[in-house]
Amino acid sequence: METFFSKQLQMLRKQSGITQEQLAAKLGVTAQAVSKWENGSYPDGDLLPKIADIFDVSIDNLYGRGEERCSFEQQVVNHMQAIADSSQDSCAEWLENYLNIIWAMQLTAWRECRYYYDLPDFKDSNGTIASECTCNTGVTYMRLNKDFRYFTFIEQPESFAKQFSDIDKLSELFRFLGDKMNLKVVMYLLSLDNGEVAGASTIATHLGYPKEKIEKALQYLLSINGSNKEIIEISVLCADNGKEKVYGVRNYLPEMLILLTGAFAVLNQPHGYSTNVNNRDYPFFDRKDMSFIKVGEKNEEK
Repeated sequence: METFFSKQLQMLRKQSGITQEQLAAKLGVTAQAVSKWENGSYPDGDLLPKIADIFDVSIDNLYGRGEERCSFEQQVVNHMQAIADSSQDSCAEWLENYLNIIWAMQLTAWRECRYYYDLPDFKDSNGTIASECTCNTGVTYMRLNKDFRYFTFIEQPESFAKQFSDIDKLSELFRFLGDKMNLKVVMYLLSLDNGEVAGASTIATHLGYPKEKIEKALQYLLSINGSNKEIIEISVLCADNGKEKVYGVRNYLPEMLILLTGAFAVLNQPHGYSTNVNNRDYPFFDRKDMSFIKVGEKNEEK
């Protein structure tokens, strides 16, 4: 079982960029001994000053005591940074630790839960569970199954209704995505790698729709792109001195992926909840902020 000492020793070692074997050589012990310390056991007392000297910290610091003890937030930063620095291919380990930290925070929403337990194991199951906390200061939602795991955090703004008051643009976006061809265009763009581009004719061939309709869909996506330009349009010179426009994505369209993930959650309810905490005293939308939903003098489109 890991202890603060074991976690601290592991963090200090990784931050210093030395291996278990190198630390063992400095201390005159085996690498197996260092491995045991990092998994919950303790070294002999006469080794503690040597360990503290190697990492230039106090003995108290090794046990999380004294002025040198950093904040919990800094410990998280140190821990995650040590993982990121451990190798160039540490992304999977970093994300797994990130998920475990989020899971630990989700458990604390259930105040009766005093002990951490591991994420549910879905190796032999196709089940889906969710963990959510709804309170006056925001919402958290974590969804877990074997193939699809994600987490959402929304801090309470001054008014949710005001954030979504541009209902014309929202309805236009949902109408666009409500068209099957347009949705396929978005998914096709999500399949493009950074630096990879495709023309409307190529997308039309792959999807089986008229080029003109594909171009219209792409132009709409460009129009809502904003200043960050996640979707890019490039003009390519052709052999006949004409020009063809090709399209690509920057940063893999994370916003669209988030939107699709939210739709997936609505359509696929979890089988159960690991934690389901509702401490909210009022609805998300305050009707006094919702004048924008009233029908105006002109009839709305049906």
